Amino acid sequence: SAGITPVLAPDQAKRLERRARWAEIQMTPFEQWVREDDGTWVERFADTGLRARFPELYGENVRRLERLGLTDVLYPYQVDDVARMAMKTRFELGSDVGTGKSIEYIAYVLVRGIQRAGVVCNSRLIGKWIDEIEAWKERLPHLADQLTYKVVDCLADLGTVEEGRLKDWSGLDGVRFVLLSYESLWRIPRDSAHKGKSQYTSRKIPVKPKKKGDPVTYVTRRFWHPSKYSLASAVKRVFANGAILADEAYRLKDMDAKQTAALTLLDARCRVAASATMIRNYIDDLLPILNWLFGERGLLFRRYGNWQEGEAQRFVERYGTYVYYRYNDPTRSDSRKMLPKIANAGEFRAWHAPMQIRRMREEPQVRPFVGAAEPSIRHESIPLSAEHRTFYEQLQSEFATWWEEYLKAQEEKGRVVNPSQILAKLGVLQRASTCPGMESLAIDGRASITYGGGLTSKMERAIELCRQHVARGEKVVVFGQYKQGLHVLQEELEDLNP
Repeated sequence: SAGITPVLAPDQAKRLERRARWAEIQMTPFEQWVREDDGTWVERFADTGLRARFPELYGENVRRLERLGLTDVLYPYQVDDVARMAMKTRFELGSDVGTGKSIEYIAYVLVRGIQRAGVVCNSRLIGKWIDEIEAWKERLPHLADQLTYKVVDCLADLGTVEEGRLKDWSGLDGVRFVLLSYESLWRIPRDSAHKGKSQYTSRKIPVKPKKKGDPVTYVTRRFWHPSKYSLASAVKRVFANGAILADEAYRLKDMDAKQTAALTLLDARCRVAASATMIRNYIDDLLPILNWLFGERGLLFRRYGNWQEGEAQRFVERYGTYVYYRYNDPTRSDSRKMLPKIANAGEFRAWHAPMQIRRMREEPQVRPFVGAAEPSIRHESIPLSAEHRTFYEQLQSEFATWWEEYLKAQEEKGRVVNPSQILAKLGVLQRASTCPGMESLAIDGRASITYGGGLTSKMERAIELCRQHVARGEKVVVFGQYKQGLHVLQEELEDLNP
């Protein structure tokens, strides 16, 4: 009606103002150090990042750290990280190994005043988290009552259980950090009344008709359902007003995996994905992690969410790197393969910057505290033993014979050479040069030549070096391309085990 001016209620206006400020903070990039091609380090987004845009909030977070006494145990770069992390509710913690991701998460929980924080990690890493929290208790005795924790892998750890059913969460009273493993999260707890039941559910899926006008048919398929009796279904509301950290978050790269579905079931206001290798292999490994962090229609992720058809594929097309195979044979269509390399790296970094805080060990601010000594690298050329050389030359002769026959057959059929077949055969020669004792070494599909020469000269040298370093009281880490060769070294060095 004329003369009527709509006015928001004061509480609603404040709520919208807070929401707008929250969104602005979430969309602001983390400052990141990047090494240029000439070797110099440059801090990206220094003028547009969180420190520059919200200096008052950043300063308040630093003062909170000081009041808690955390500045006495954190390195300066960790104080800076936690002060920026505390501004956001969801982000990736992608710093290098050894830079203190677990320490920073604990400090993040304390600074934000989160009363219940979950840590989901590999079962073998739960002990590491316990050691970390206990170390903090010793260094910060005035915070010991705030650093309480509990490992949860059954219903009894959560509260009262009657006849296999959870009645309350009394077991978590006064517990701030709840430690869970990926392995137990999706399984039915051992003390549940539903132990032994199926976690699968059946659904009817419509099948597209072959012809227009044909009736729609259905097929019944079984799906694993995360909310059916799993431990995740029992704790899904425990962290509703708290936080969850997904340690080794690269494990979430498979959207259909049970552990990913179980973790997605947990509700939490603050979510942190921690891993030094967030993108394990290919760029699309990142999408399920971002989906868990921000949701398919989240503020940061809505551009490439799975909810809109084709968006995930557009993300891969934009930032994925491909190699193309083109064939002269008209009966074969061209193909392509994705490489583990990011295309449009500068654009990707700018898009990804609001989502990830990352530190590298070589950074100017980090290196003085956690930088390792300069490595001493020595290369040794080790000639093949006589038996190894004879075996390799025989296998090489078989390859030459196969190559002549293959070329002749392809010419008779009018086909071009298949690169993948050649690479497969060359791979056999490569493995024979390194680990000739492997059982799968055959050029023409059958192992016509076997190696019986024992240890190779390179293995003998590796064993000699291992024994020398162990004798000096040093720890030795051996990397090998093939596990068969490492098994041989393990047997030869078995006497060194305590």
